[in-house]
Amino acid sequence: MPTQKPLAQMVPELLSFIRVEEQNRVIFNDKLMQIYNGNLLKFVEESCAVEYSPATCKKIIQRIPPINLLNKVVSKLSKVYDTEPVRSCNDNEIDKKLFNYYLSTLSIDSKFQTSNELLNLHKNFALEPYVNEGIPCIRILPANTYLVYSDDPVNPAQMTVFIKFMGTVKKSTPATDKNGKPLRNAESVVRDVKLFYVYSDTEFMILDADGVIQSNVINPVGKIPFVYANASQFELIPTPDSDNYNISVLIPKLLADLNYAVMYSSHSIVYGVDVEFPSDLSRSPDDIWVLKSTIGANGEKTAPSLNVLKPNVDIAEVLNLINQTVSLWLDTKGIKSSATGNTTVQAASSGIAKMIDEGDATSLIKKQMILFNKIEKDLWNLIKMMHNYWLNNSMLTEVSQNFSTTFSPSIKFGEVKVIPNRKDTLDELKVEFDMKLVTVKQALERLNPGATKDVIERLLQEIEADANVSDEDRQARISKIIENGDIEDTETDNE
Repeated sequence: MPTQKPLAQMVPELLSFIRVEEQNRVIFNDKLMQIYNGNLLKFVEESCAVEYSPATCKKIIQRIPPINLLNKVVSKLSKVYDTEPVRSCNDNEIDKKLFNYYLSTLSIDSKFQTSNELLNLHKNFALEPYVNEGIPCIRILPANTYLVYSDDPVNPAQMTVFIKFMGTVKKSTPATDKNGKPLRNAESVVRDVKLFYVYSDTEFMILDADGVIQSNVINPVGKIPFVYANASQFELIPTPDSDNYNISVLIPKLLADLNYAVMYSSHSIVYGVDVEFPSDLSRSPDDIWVLKSTIGANGEKTAPSLNVLKPNVDIAEVLNLINQTVSLWLDTKGIKSSATGNTTVQAASSGIAKMIDEGDATSLIKKQMILFNKIEKDLWNLIKMMHNYWLNNSMLTEVSQNFSTTFSPSIKFGEVKVIPNRKDTLDELKVEFDMKLVTVKQALERLNPGATKDVIERLLQEIEADANVSDEDRQARISKIIENGDIEDTETDNE
């Protein structure tokens, strides 16, 4: 939809909007992107510096476990393109040829897999088709690299302006006195000024943060050349989840607290009363406290003594708090976690990972499939428009025909399959088997949903033969199965 007035007349309100949104959303989304890219430790250290003394902080940051929950959860939720969707278009042969060309050239599934991750990270992203040396490409924009704006009086959630951040440019400004008057013979001040590309359906403008318009031309495509994907139905720019940042910092910090406490609980503290120790004695973590006794009413003092104080940390309670915190957070993300994990100080990462891996995010993934179906169609409509523009301007080298006016692709996503938790299945089967509600064969079929009838029959035969095998031989066979790690390989060995 076109803007209500020309872009040049909107400069003051656009710059004001950019300044506000940079503080409210852009900076926060940039933090999420840094954590997503692996720079978590920086933010945990910053949080520790606020809470601890410099000396304590210096020690505790050495024991921060590298557990990036944000990456793990984003990966868990981004399963829409794990299975390639079925795509097709109309019977026009030229459309089919062009459709297949763009599918292979743009690596659509790979691009949308990354886009899926950005959607779960920021709740929005943008796609930008462009041409590089005659070949069409797609650029994926995370939420810290652009903003969208609307001046639509009827639907303020409808984008009318797209603002892309283009870094900074050097600008030279004459030196001035305190009254703003230019100073003679003074060197100019060189500074970095932010640069923005501003798009509407009818215009393209290059604008800097000083409000200087460097270029303002007609948009030759006739449409904003971006696909803006938004997970919110109510906001033009969705509010990012602050809990994503907070929990990503909190859990490593809680585990660092525990590691720090364990360090001291592993070493006893020696304390002496009225005892002299050498001044150069090593003190931490095998600390030595020197105490002085008080003098009694009659002037008597206690006899010198040397004792040991062993700190006690309730590790189980702290780990339970961490487990419950992660579990409740996963529920808010749409991941139903039935597993509590086996979290210990030594295996915190694996315990939390188990909780996430075994969670069920099927409902949320199905909702994302509906959204991505629309996003893909919007992309193909934009590609069709951009392709015709590129071709008419001799920008493409490998194709020479236009899409037809009837080109309209169809995208169908596969069914999301829920992988049952094996432990839960075993527990259910045990109850059913004790009540004689299930046979051994039925139990095997449920435990091995991908196995063929022949495999199930062979497993049954092995179980029957196993009934007469000694415990020693049985243990040897189990060890072999574990070593092979595959039913088929074990069957081949048995044969």
